[in-house]
Amino acid sequence: MGDDGRPLATKTSFRFLQTLYNLGPAPEPNLTIWYTPRLPEAFRRFAARVAIDTSALQFESDEIMRSAWGDDGAIACCVSPMQVGKQMQFFGARANLAKCLLYAINGGRDEISGDQVAPAFEPVRSEYLDLTRCSTRSSG
Repeated sequence: MGDDGRPLATKTSFRFLQTLYNLGPAPEPNLTIWYTPRLPEAFRRFAARVAIDTSALQFESDEIMRSAWGDDGAIACCVSPMQVGKQMQFFGARANLAKCLLYAINGGRDEISGDQVAPAFEPVRSEYLDLTRCSTRSSG
């Protein structure tokens, strides 16, 4: 909703949601709707249908988010609010932890390509991982 009380849902808002049907949902990017019961009925119904069908929408309270970020706010990187055109979100805080674990087990070598992608070290050769030996505390 705009700070002046008018709904900001437009034909383009419907088009963004429609892309989840045209292209299919994916883990990223997902879409966030700043929800309020004051949004137009047709948009609320379509957003609900898309959310049920794709599981790719998340909803935030329009009243809470707008009070902090204004009516030109948005969500970046799943949960980080920002002011559009005034702030920027740099992505890079993500790591594929499962892939990192495989690199650690394989001595820094990619298990598919065989490329050395991290500094080389002795790979794990035991049948089981002993996570009790992993610690961030110093031993002294």
